[in-house]
Amino acid sequence: MLDFILILLTTLVGQIYDSETGEPLPNISVYISGTTVGTATNEEGYFLLRADIEKKSHVVVSGIGYRTYRFAVEPGQSAGIDIPLQEKNTQLADILVRPGVNPALQLMERVRAARTLNDQPADSADQMQTTLYLSHIEAKHLKRQLWRSMQQGMIQQDDSSYLLPLYRRQTVHGQTRSEAVMMAETDYDILLSNLNESVDFYKNQIPVYSSSFLSPLAADGNNFYTYYLIDSTLSDTLGSRRKTYQVRFHTRNPYYKTFDGEMQIDSASAALLSISASVPRQTNANYLHQLCISQTFDSLTHALQDEHISMLLDFAVKQDTSHIFPSVLIQQHKQYSPSLLPMPVLTDEKDTFQQSIQVLQDVPAVRAAKFFAYVIQNAYIPTGTAIEIGNLSELIHINPQEGVRLGIPLRTSPNLWKNVCLEAYAACGIRDHAWKGMGTIYWNMPTLRRNMLQIRYADEYIYSEISDFDRLMRENAVWSPQMGITTAMMKGLYNGSHTYNSMVRQREGRIQWDSDWSDHVETQMRLSIGRMGYDEPTHNYFAQPSFFYSKLSAVVRLSWQEKKVDLFCRRYHVYSHLPVLFIGGEIGSYQLDNRDRYDVYGKLNVMLRHNQPLGAGGELDYMLEAGLILGAVPYPLLNIFDGNQSYAYDPYRFTLMHNYQFAADQYILLHLDWNGQGCLFNLIPGLRVLRMRELVSFKLAYGGLSGKHNDLLAFPDSRLQDLSTPYVEVGVGIGNILRIADLMSVWRVTHRDDPGAPRWSMRFRFHIDT
Repeated sequence: MLDFILILLTTLVGQIYDSETGEPLPNISVYISGTTVGTATNEEGYFLLRADIEKKSHVVVSGIGYRTYRFAVEPGQSAGIDIPLQEKNTQLADILVRPGVNPALQLMERVRAARTLNDQPADSADQMQTTLYLSHIEAKHLKRQLWRSMQQGMIQQDDSSYLLPLYRRQTVHGQTRSEAVMMAETDYDILLSNLNESVDFYKNQIPVYSSSFLSPLAADGNNFYTYYLIDSTLSDTLGSRRKTYQVRFHTRNPYYKTFDGEMQIDSASAALLSISASVPRQTNANYLHQLCISQTFDSLTHALQDEHISMLLDFAVKQDTSHIFPSVLIQQHKQYSPSLLPMPVLTDEKDTFQQSIQVLQDVPAVRAAKFFAYVIQNAYIPTGTAIEIGNLSELIHINPQEGVRLGIPLRTSPNLWKNVCLEAYAACGIRDHAWKGMGTIYWNMPTLRRNMLQIRYADEYIYSEISDFDRLMRENAVWSPQMGITTAMMKGLYNGSHTYNSMVRQREGRIQWDSDWSDHVETQMRLSIGRMGYDEPTHNYFAQPSFFYSKLSAVVRLSWQEKKVDLFCRRYHVYSHLPVLFIGGEIGSYQLDNRDRYDVYGKLNVMLRHNQPLGAGGELDYMLEAGLILGAVPYPLLNIFDGNQSYAYDPYRFTLMHNYQFAADQYILLHLDWNGQGCLFNLIPGLRVLRMRELVSFKLAYGGLSGKHNDLLAFPDSRLQDLSTPYVEVGVGIGNILRIADLMSVWRVTHRDDPGAPRWSMRFRFHIDT
């Protein structure tokens, strides 16, 4: 009689890292207790262990200087696991330590004192390569049809996982080549634009997308970092013996946006020779699973020579230590010195990356992903022909005048003309039974710098409180350029006793010319002729008489260190952490129906927008605007302060102010929002793992209103007030709730006794923070 023993293959794959620093640990032994089956981690801390076992056993993980880690494994089990190892306590029990000065702190003070001299601005990279993948694709993912359909285009790794190439951009000696799938190359340019500039550790903050990380060389670095002098070596430089110090830095609180790593410092100049830094895993940053930066510098000129950046973004919710969904891996390598080993030169011969990209182009799932990415980014539906459907925001509108308005929006696609676009829509309201529409011609002139001509006619309802200058606040908006998306979604739900429908019908013809004068200066010239008001009964609180107008306006836009991405008939500004300044003027005339003459007026406007990083103190986002109106004008041409008649919080609208409550002909307003990025919550155990953010808002409106405007058009319900007493509101809140929402509590500080005005309210908005 034969006895059969069932032996199943057990497979374990994962990564081992330091529980304190989050750094991957190489050369760590992984074996099954009682057997000879074992392996060791590679340079990135990954391991692959396969064994045939008969019964439940224990996996042992051990390394020099670390505590042994054990866990049970069943026969036939296949799992991915991340293992944190803790360092052994190697301190001597009985030792007398005399307090003294940490030599690393003295060295860091020298580095900070000399950083202005040593911080040499980096030139354009001589060679650069940026790649983007979907990573951590494992065998369990390939069981699904979605991933299995793309397997032919994947690149297999040594640990049996796969990479799915999405994008690569190579620049060698001024020549550029790029390959992309799933999104257009311009969309990847927007996504990766923050990586175009080299990381400057000499600055206090290091921007990563809309967040800022505190540099270990920052002026207040001692409050957030612990420094250790590890070693010093002698080297020959130009015939002289110079000492190099090796300093290790470690964050005091891994939940703050800080780094762990090491750097080498020249003893004579106190300049960086090299630095390697990584972000702890616990950092209060959404979607950022890993960020590693390494740089080397020239020992004589202190100029940056080489830079490596590796970033791992994880958008999935995890049940345990294994990934449920693949992550996004971004890698970038820049070389600033031709003396270093060169990157591969650009040739026509296809490498593995290009071959994978070519295979993926024909995969249905990839084509579908590219389709939806285009729709979300542009608000247009590509049809594969010369016509696209959109702008999608014109498909349906709901307002008191029109009821439900259904539209048919179309435009020509880049497949027809690269530099010319025709766009139009026709729409009819169910309540007013009136047809409205718009037609626009765009011509992007074939000049060295951007010059775009736009000719437009529109007959539509507009938000009358929003001026041409107000639209500059949301210049990148696609789906909702007049207000925040949450405000637009919820504006019809709020119905207080003093709410006011501010929509008015406008028929306007316009010629607009946008041009670039330099990398920092843009201008916009606009000539508009139209009629505003009602010719028929409306569902408004009052009937606004119509009037004719014509106006010529100009805006100069000044920006610094900002990247601009030109899409089809549209520009997207990728903001830097420096201010953006708008200077505008307008001269126009109008004719009321009860007058035979045209009256002339003028407007001046200055607007400043800025997102100021505050290091570990979060970030400050503010918009300051001032304006002046010359001459008497009907009230729709005054500056009407933007109220918010919804339950949403809008950063550029006054939360507790009704529409058409305040107006001015000379005014100043301020919208200020502080996002603490967890600077307080990071200190509270248990709460800090939720990665919530502290929010504070401050809004101010102040201005004067002359009586000379009263005789032109009667103010609606006599409700328009001046602001000789400033309007002030403040709010506090919690942000990043479930990574998608903010909740604000807002109070009126002044004008608390206005009829029908709320003194306090809770407001909400959808907001994806980094």
